[in-house]
Amino acid sequence: MCIQALAFLVTGIATAENGTSGDQNQFHRFWPDNLYAVEFVSDEVGFIAGYSGSVFKTEDGGETWGAIYIGANELIRHLSFVDDTNGWAVGHRGSIFHTADGGLTWETQLQDKGNYLRDIAFADKNNGWAVGHGSTIWHTADGGKNWTKQTLTGFEGRDLPRLHGVVAKDANNAILVGEFGTIAYTENGGELWLVAYNASSGTLLSIANQGAGAIAVGLDGGVYAITVETEAQKALIKEIRANKLAKEEEQARKKAKRRGKEYVPKEEVELPETEIGYFVTQIDSGISNHLYDVSSTTSGQAIAVGASAVLKISKSEAVSTIVQEVQEVQ
Repeated sequence: MCIQALAFLVTGIATAENGTSGDQNQFHRFWPDNLYAVEFVSDEVGFIAGYSGSVFKTEDGGETWGAIYIGANELIRHLSFVDDTNGWAVGHRGSIFHTADGGLTWETQLQDKGNYLRDIAFADKNNGWAVGHGSTIWHTADGGKNWTKQTLTGFEGRDLPRLHGVVAKDANNAILVGEFGTIAYTENGGELWLVAYNASSGTLLSIANQGAGAIAVGLDGGVYAITVETEAQKALIKEIRANKLAKEEEQARKKAKRRGKEYVPKEEVELPETEIGYFVTQIDSGISNHLYDVSSTTSGQAIAVGASAVLKISKSEAVSTIVQEVQEVQ
């Protein structure tokens, strides 16, 4: 197994309204709301956020925290900082917020009312993506001054998936995850988002960069390694998709015959070729706990957290598992 369970002793940092330290009771008294987002830009400077537009900043590695109001009574789901001054946040009411002074002040860049945004990721101070419910994908190439909507290509489900996580590798390349096992990627700044083949339909809730690929986690202990596909893997996926289409066509023929109707072949949509494709392998985590978030370490490992669970994911072991599974399939 390529995942090891870790036990952590979590110590609360006492923080008063003015950002000064106190005792453990003060921690509970002055921190009544749930927190959903955490982002560190260095060992010392970091941000956390949650209900009611609450953002807290630390400049001493989390020893003390100062409260900042983002300017809207909105649940903040995620933060993305590219340096110690430029950062973005997304909220559950479809808002995207931006700071250019290290979180001291925030401006609203976008309001997509009625659309729940779940994640945001920037590759640099200009290029970024935000994702949410209804397969919503927003993209900017100018630091958020202008946002444009993008769409998925190749999704075959009846209902559009909620998108829960996104990582930006550079100005052109990004990967997102969501409901129904959805994993999609772009290599041209989002002009085309292709859905990668994933044998699992489990809901994915978070994704983190890992080398040239990524690690995703979700419900029921789901852990997925997303790696740049080899030529052999690309051929394997084509074969799997062709067999799936043939099976669906045979079922449609039989259904039409039973109903005494003429069979009309479904128009086949040829997906465009891309220079980079991704191969998805589900890794056995050994648990069924829901996993809500994942983050990569500088050493190439990843830490996933969830319902009464903390997992350490080894990159080297994950890759060897992928290679072994591909060889077995072939």
